[in-house]
Amino acid sequence: MVILMNWSRRIALFSIAAASALAQAPKAGSIFDSGLAGSLLAADTPPASITEARGAEGWGTSTSFSSGSWLQIKGTNFTNIAFQQWVGSDFTANTAPTSLGGVSVFVNGKSAFVNFISPGQVNVQAPDDPAVGPVAITVVNNGVVSNSVFATKVPVSPGLLAPPSTFPFSFFVNGKQYLEATFGAQNLYVGSPNFVSNFPYPFKAAKPGDSVWLYGIGFGDVDPPLPAGQVAGADKIKAPLTISFDQTQANVTYMGHYPGYVGLYLFIVTVPNVPAGDHQIIVNLNGQPLPQSVYLTTN
Repeated sequence: MVILMNWSRRIALFSIAAASALAQAPKAGSIFDSGLAGSLLAADTPPASITEARGAEGWGTSTSFSSGSWLQIKGTNFTNIAFQQWVGSDFTANTAPTSLGGVSVFVNGKSAFVNFISPGQVNVQAPDDPAVGPVAITVVNNGVVSNSVFATKVPVSPGLLAPPSTFPFSFFVNGKQYLEATFGAQNLYVGSPNFVSNFPYPFKAAKPGDSVWLYGIGFGDVDPPLPAGQVAGADKIKAPLTISFDQTQANVTYMGHYPGYVGLYLFIVTVPNVPAGDHQIIVNLNGQPLPQSVYLTTN
């Protein structure tokens, strides 16, 4: 299977092939695991300071999150490591790590799954938790606990991947936010040729009958159930879902987690019979439209 390991999906993508090859690798012990050396390390570690914790749905600036969705936590002194992202050897079988480089995150007192750490930002997948409303988030670096901040937890917080203007390669062009969509499991993107300046992969407008892949996070429960932090197999979103190009409904042949990844949803959509041009992609989940204005281009 071709793995779409590009710049913008780093927080959610994980290759099961890598997990299978590396998850059983023995973990070397360290003098810092416990005892006096660990205490001395903690004593020399300045406490982290969180300034904000926000949901990452749609690659935007969501003010809420849900179980199994993603959080971006920003602040200072999270770690002295320049940056680190999980790899296969950090997994235990098919379960993502709850600590990375000595950094752990707690959401409402429950361990989150730590995907990325740097001195100023930590990305995690939120753990399963029935609580809703304001919940406390803390970061622990080598045993030293940060301040707590509160973020709003909701039952479901769906969003399609659409890189905003704050990203190095923005899909916000000429006043419109376009989706990150591909022609199957390859780095051929849906869009007018060269519409994102200096993007490393080619674009092509879709035409009626083409099968295109859309990506998302935070779409909620699936059948069979998949706990947070687990590498996905094939499943199906439980709530009713429709995808339309403007007012023309498309045929969705798959709507569930992307097999082999953590916290990433995949939608395989057949482009309906619509005229050439830009079309607003309207997603309804359980009868409610997603609060996104996003577009794809057809010819």
